[in-house]
This record gives sequence, structure tokens and C-alpha cells, in this order.
Amino acid sequence: MPDQIDESVLEQRLSELENTLHWNPLVISKLETFIRTADDYDLFRINPIQYGSTRGMSNEEAIDLFIYAAKVGLFEMDWQLLCAFCPQVVGSFRELDKVHSHYQCQFCNGINDVALDDYIQVTFTLSAHIRDNVFRHPEALSVEDYYLRYHFAKGFKLPHGMTRDDMVAMLSRLFVDIEPHQKRTFEFELPVGRFEVLDLAHSLLLVLFVEGQGPESQSTQIQLNDGRFHVLNRTTGPRDMVIGAGRFAFRQAGDMPPGKHSLEIENGMDERGRFWIVQYPPALRRFILNMSPFSPARNC
Repeated sequence: MPDQIDESVLEQRLSELENTLHWNPLVISKLETFIRTADDYDLFRINPIQYGSTRGMSNEEAIDLFIYAAKVGLFEMDWQLLCAFCPQVVGSFRELDKVHSHYQCQFCNGINDVALDDYIQVTFTLSAHIRDNVFRHPEALSVEDYYLRYHFAKGFKLPHGMTRDDMVAMLSRLFVDIEPHQKRTFEFELPVGRFEVLDLAHSLLLVLFVEGQGPESQSTQIQLNDGRFHVLNRTTGPRDMVIGAGRFAFRQAGDMPPGKHSLEIENGMDERGRFWIVQYPPALRRFILNMSPFSPARNC
């Protein structure tokens, strides 16, 4: 159920918006209905082009609506800097002078050296003065939503007609929160490929390349401490690689043979660790992501 709306603020700002231009009579009423009935995710990082396309608006009219709505305080406008090799929102900015064309993705460790026009989305989120939104409080999200809806950009397109659910089903082994000073052990059967342990709450990624031959049973012990992964029984270190279309500078990588694998994670921090454990098959190669049309930065 949507959070309570501040009626006086909403009415005031809708009235101010209505007076900014000569809008089609239905434009403001449809926007009000959207604000009142949409769920938190739909009101988070809104794509004006997608919004307009479902309501019979031209791209220009939809972009103008949200720009003027941001000016009167109905929405907050953000620039989202995206990774070219995964759906991660690398950064969120209110000012473009903070954005750089060379950056590294915390999720996949890909090195981005790109034309910014291609990897910036301009998005709009309903003002907290009107209605709160759980996506403003990522610590309150489930671990799945924390990764797939908060950290991932909207509108990314996978190859071969794959959906986000297809991708998660193919790659994901486990989502789990590990509470402060808690230890958990997980058992996996690992094929050849790449096994990754992510904790984006602390901007951490451990990559284990699974190949070769060795003992039938292996274990990896990780301590999360001082904001770092400490791997106790396996040699790890930085590793630069070209994979498919991308260059990746893995900050913490190691090797292990396929087979039964026991993964032990001990959270020595005073805050929760938020883990996504992922298995990439060897045939999967990194590719440049395509995105649905968004408001370009130059129009905002």
C-alpha cells in the first residue's frame, strides 16, 4: 500500500506545474493519478519516455512534463551513470560536472572508457516531501531488491531476447543477508566457469576462476572485516583480463578446481553484509548492453 501523501504539498505543486505551460487537460490529472496509485519502484528513477509512451504523449512533451515537475518540486532529477557491461548504476549525480568518462564498475569490475552521452540516464523520483519511498532506504529492501531493483538500472536489454528473470535464473546461486558477527556456511557443486561473491554494501567482489582438476571437495573461508574480504585459505590478488567486449580489473581473484565447494562467510563487521553469489558459465562472454531510450542529458 502506498505511503501517506502530504495532500497540501501535492496540491500546491500540481497547481504550480499546471501554470507553467498550456498542458493538455488530461496531462496533469494522469500525473496526479500516477503519483497516488503507483508503487514505490514505479515512482523511483522514472523514465519520462517510457511514462509518456503508455499515456499517448510525445517524447518531447513527456520530457518537458518531468523537467517542469522537477522545477516546482514534484520530482527530483538525477543523472545515472551506467556500466557498459552490466546493468549496474555506477553513480547517481545531481550535477554533471561530477561525472567522468573513465570509471570502474563496483559490480563487475569492468573498466568503462565511454562517451558519456551513451551511458547517462536522466531519471526522476517523486519528492520525499510528497510521499516517502522505500527505495530511498535501500537498507530496508530485501537483498534481491537491493541488487536487482536498487543497484540495477531500469530499461537494460539483454541479448537473444533474454529477460532479467532469465538472467537471474541462469547466473544466481544465492541471495543472502549475513548479520553482524554471524557466520554462515553454504554448499555448492561448482562446474567450470567463474564463481563470484558480491557484497555491494561494502563495494566488494571476490572472483574465483573454476577450472582444471584437484581434490573432489574444496572450501573457501571469507572474513568480512574492516570493510574488506579476507580470504583465509586461498591465495587471491588483483587480475586484469579481457573478457568478450570488456576489460576487467578484478581487485580480488583466485583459482580453484570444479567440484564440491563449501563457502564459509563470517561477518566481523558491526553492520549487515548483503551478498549475491553468482556463477558464470564458461561460454558466457561479456557484451555491451543496450538500453531502452531515456531522457538524454543534453535535453535536461
